[in-house]
Amino acid sequence: MTAIDIKLKIANTLATLLIVGSHGFTFHDVLQP
Repeated sequence: MTAIDIKLKIANTLATLLIVGSHGFTFHDVLQP
């Protein structure tokens, strides 16, 4: 179960990074003014 949980967390993190890297620069700037 732990291995699956870790894989899910990694997948979610990678997906978030891809979304932010693709067209989320504005959100990044807002989060860190």
